[in-house]
Amino acid sequence: MAASEMPTVAIDLLEVVPSLLPETSSNTRTSSGIKVNLDDVPDVGSKSSIINKQSTWITRGVTILLATVVACAAIVPPAVILTTRNTSSTTSTTIAVLVSQTMSSASTTQTTAATTSAATTAATTAAATTAATTSAATTAATTSAATTAATTAAATTAATTTAATTAATTSAATTAATTSATTTAATTSAASTAATTSAATTAATTVSTTVATTTGATTSAATTAATTVSTTVATTTGATTTVTSCTPGSSWNSTGITVAGVTGILGANSTLLNYVNDVAIDIYSNIYVADADNQRIQRFASNSLVGQTVAGVVGSVGSSSTSFNFPRAIFVLSNALFVSDVYNYRIQRFTYNISTGTTVAGGNGQGSGLNQINVCYGVYVDTNGTVYYSDFTNNRVMKKLNSSSSDVVIAGNNGNGNAANQFNGPMGIYIDVNNGSIIYVVDSSNHRVQRWVIGGTTGVTVAGGNSNGTALNQLNSPRAVISDSNGNLYVSDTNNHRIVMWTSGATVGILIAGTSGVQGSTATTLKYPNGITFDANKNLYVADSNNFRIQKYIVCASTTTTTIATTTTVTAVPPCTPQSRSSGTLFSVTNPTSSTYPIYTCYAYTWVATGSSATLSFFFRHDPGGWMLDDVKVYRGLTQLITNGGFETGDLTGWTYSGSCNYYTGSAYSGSSYAKSGSYYYYDRCAYGGDTISQTFSTVAGDIYVISFWLTNYSCCSATEIANVTII
Repeated sequence: MAASEMPTVAIDLLEVVPSLLPETSSNTRTSSGIKVNLDDVPDVGSKSSIINKQSTWITRGVTILLATVVACAAIVPPAVILTTRNTSSTTSTTIAVLVSQTMSSASTTQTTAATTSAATTAATTAAATTAATTSAATTAATTSAATTAATTAAATTAATTTAATTAATTSAATTAATTSATTTAATTSAASTAATTSAATTAATTVSTTVATTTGATTSAATTAATTVSTTVATTTGATTTVTSCTPGSSWNSTGITVAGVTGILGANSTLLNYVNDVAIDIYSNIYVADADNQRIQRFASNSLVGQTVAGVVGSVGSSSTSFNFPRAIFVLSNALFVSDVYNYRIQRFTYNISTGTTVAGGNGQGSGLNQINVCYGVYVDTNGTVYYSDFTNNRVMKKLNSSSSDVVIAGNNGNGNAANQFNGPMGIYIDVNNGSIIYVVDSSNHRVQRWVIGGTTGVTVAGGNSNGTALNQLNSPRAVISDSNGNLYVSDTNNHRIVMWTSGATVGILIAGTSGVQGSTATTLKYPNGITFDANKNLYVADSNNFRIQKYIVCASTTTTTIATTTTVTAVPPCTPQSRSSGTLFSVTNPTSSTYPIYTCYAYTWVATGSSATLSFFFRHDPGGWMLDDVKVYRGLTQLITNGGFETGDLTGWTYSGSCNYYTGSAYSGSSYAKSGSYYYYDRCAYGGDTISQTFSTVAGDIYVISFWLTNYSCCSATEIANVTII
């Protein structure tokens, strides 16, 4: 058959990029989802004589037909563009399959990859839909200058090959094999897409979790750095991926899991709680809860929501050795439970699995004597059995040795006040993990945490102390504190409905659970949190008092991925390792050495916002050389806040310029060989003065922001060379 006799089928090229080009009235969609431009299809009636000839040849036998097909395929280069739209997938996705156009010479090859965007699913092609046609016992191959379709029958499959390699894919009953002068590969990005064919069925494989990947590569001279600004997951077809996300700057998932009690429902049965005051974990991973208004201590086995009463009598107030009058603070050792029995003014000890308690401190009525307690809200017991407790109304912290009949003052006892040697309502206490001579005391009504040397005369404020408020350098009636081996403190900031971590020497805390100043009953909010503790894996547990529950926050120092199939997980990082900074100067240098021009240096910082807006400023002076700045970025989560950070507008759009230079003011310069990326960069040769570019953006107090930029200089250093980067 001559090429001029072969019918031509044209499939609408616009469908390959449906999101970019609109549909027109001349386009018609078939039931299979293939969109065909009817104006391009030739009159089939005018070719009826040719079709009659084909029928005659078919009756003469499959062997003659196949020989003809091979001969035609060697002459006519196929070019087929198919577009299918997945109709049964749970996501609306377009997959374009492009069979590469080849030259008439068998030696010329091209490979075209069909790419899919971030969340594609499996597309299936049925024998009745596609350019492949099927007959019951024979296979006819119809080719033209633009398309080649290979059709197969149930028992016979013919693969038409040309001078290069053609892949024919066959399924159980009918498979359409699209061939070209080269092998065509289907390439998928973000979520792999597989093309599957079957007899007359369209099957959709759903990828249950797909997150779009955003990765930008920046290159400078001989240095290449990959910049990833969000946590992304690329998932193969059929894979289910779960990513545990951490709050930036925190090592815990900010979404809590209820492990005891029922949110918002108080009660006295084995699954409910009533005003939760404290929580503790024993070496067997059992969870102990001070269920204060039910006058009992409940124990929950790991992964069980059914509690067992191990001390106290539910709903019964009493002063016997088996009852409580408002149990408040608890502490667990391997073989014993210690409970602050608030209005019986005593500390009770319960041997493991024994419900009868023994008084180890107080129990001599309410008072200020050394053998008396006047309301206790915090208990700690060391491995030697020494009991430490806060004496709230007496504004002091005491300890009781096993062999001692009277207690010893170790902090405070200087009246109510806010001086360094005073307390105003001490509550939670904790001994430093690394130094047993240091105790941390929650000075609740002074809205601070004090660090005392046991037996010392004054304390030092290590968290809060800036009056009550919701800023991350403030606390509001905190109740509990614990420490870890890294020197970090964790504070239950009760009236701010949050848990805050203070690193050693920090002046600002980091939010790790709850929402600052917002009470709530969701998985990400708290309502007057009290006691806190860690388990052996450093998962955080919070007594969420007025939600009547215990919340668990999973530690996630590294991203965890659970998957059925192969996944690639990229952890969120700035282009270089960030340093933690508070408001003020991020970077400052005077008279540095010259850079190896034009290689840039990356600078990155994490910063916690303290207000509703912030201004990032770059001050430069260079006599006589110059500073070059590029790729300025500020991220809050996935959101980029800086406008024109790469100066690609060719000017300072988005930036505010100020300063005084005798000559050579800073401006956006063109030159891809000198830019960190793109075609422009900020070039500042301000001499005998100095100039500043700055940009102000909205912030959320308490949120963590990632700031990064690339900087270099040249012809340094003579008179005065200064670079100063600040955020306020």
